[in-house]
Amino acid sequence: MKIANTYKINTSVSIEDYRTLISCLYKKYPNVAKLKVAEFERAFSPNNPFFKYGKVENYFIFDNNRVVGHVAVFADDRFSNIGTVGFFECENNQEYANQLFDKAIIFLKNSGKKQCRGPINVTVWQNFRISYPEINQPFYLEPFTLEYYRELFLKNGFYVGHQNMTTTEFIEKTKIKDFVNFYSKSIEDGYSYQLLTKENARENIHDIYSLTSEIFKDGYSFYKISEEEFLYFAEQYTQTPKPHYIFLLKNADNKSVGFFFAIPDLFNPNAKGVVLKTMGLLPEYQGKNLGSAMLYFVYKEAKNDGFEKLIFSTMSVDNERIKSITDQNDIPYRKYEVYEKNII
Repeated sequence: MKIANTYKINTSVSIEDYRTLISCLYKKYPNVAKLKVAEFERAFSPNNPFFKYGKVENYFIFDNNRVVGHVAVFADDRFSNIGTVGFFECENNQEYANQLFDKAIIFLKNSGKKQCRGPINVTVWQNFRISYPEINQPFYLEPFTLEYYRELFLKNGFYVGHQNMTTTEFIEKTKIKDFVNFYSKSIEDGYSYQLLTKENARENIHDIYSLTSEIFKDGYSFYKISEEEFLYFAEQYTQTPKPHYIFLLKNADNKSVGFFFAIPDLFNPNAKGVVLKTMGLLPEYQGKNLGSAMLYFVYKEAKNDGFEKLIFSTMSVDNERIKSITDQNDIPYRKYEVYEKNII
């Protein structure tokens, strides 16, 4: 369908068009490009259980038959009157972005939605956020984007709805080493740390799903998805090579009360970094220094395995606890934002 003299919008799900776009935009970041394409393929596979619950439309924009941008728009009744845009990738051209956003807003309005949030790739259980600046290299599983995307959203009338940051610290300098007493006390109290293995993966992922559903239920843009959807995206991590630090915290009754997801930075192996991606504790177990104990467990294991740096990925900007154990309080490694726009 023609939009302007040389523009057209294509609504088909084209892996090849997306791959072409990503390859062009992320020439400097081939590892990022590879993961982005893989994520797109997985999200839009007919095997994705999301399509039992929500609907999606894809928009590719072409200029003289050259793919220059893409956005997917998601409408899911489980997310009340909020819709989302994700898989946003675009050349640095505001008109291209505006064309894509306009189509997305029309779709959401016709779906009865009152607000648009993004970028969120399907749900916040998967990849989301814009990242900036690009001065530091991307790390494994980071929601990395081109920094000018921020302006493309803001100049279209979106506003900042949520912010995060990543900080880093060398293992030899981190204050986490001072948490050894919290870790020792957890062991004395009967807690155990159960690493994810191929043998226990299905059972442990079930527990992580249950924990996540409870721990983050009041989190930004969070809504509960089905266990089938969670398993569809999480099963890829059952093949994660060792060493990794994906584990459950079990109490003395062998009940899972917390989890931690940390994995080596596979993008930059020479940097010997570990990405601390996500951690959580059930509310009734918070305030007992168990979070500090879990951090110490990761620190201890990573140090023993020869790693030299910890990457505290996409933490809340007001997470004073994390900022207090790094030396980069004022200059984070990277910042991230999610944007919102009311639908009139």
